[in-house]
Amino acid sequence: MPFKLTFNADPTGAYARAEEKAKRELAAKIAAGRKEYGPARCRDVVAYMAQGHTLTAYAGYLGVSRGRVDDWIKTYPEFAEAAECGRAAAVQFWEKEQKTAQTEGRSSAAAAFALKNLSPLDWREKIEVKSDVRVSTTQEELADAIDRKFSKLIEHDPTLDVQSVTPRKTRH
Repeated sequence: MPFKLTFNADPTGAYARAEEKAKRELAAKIAAGRKEYGPARCRDVVAYMAQGHTLTAYAGYLGVSRGRVDDWIKTYPEFAEAAECGRAAAVQFWEKEQKTAQTEGRSSAAAAFALKNLSPLDWREKIEVKSDVRVSTTQEELADAIDRKFSKLIEHDPTLDVQSVTPRKTRH
């Protein structure tokens, strides 16, 4: 059986507990200061998002909910503008990252994914076509179309029991 010699400089754990308490208190002070809106948030959100982060990540960094950040956007027009500038800065970050990855022969899939989500108007894959088509059909035209389809069905499968599937003619 191997022999293990250990040395414990803090046998009661008092130092470790005091250090953890100090860390918690410092984190609480920092978090308390982060949770309130102030004009400096405008500069902060742009700087943070320029590193490629999203508004949700910014909320997490501050220790607040995304809903609170959304409330700041609704309440403070200058913050709403800063958040849009931050989004543009994040797009710029990911576009540079994509170019660098391609130049270095690395996969740029993560950058492409981020760009599609941050700037869907510029980076979407699908093309959307909107149309407004209205078709009006009379009951008689619809009955004629059903009769034509039914006739083709009978031609295709002559073993059908015609008596049990004959369509009703209800023309007025």
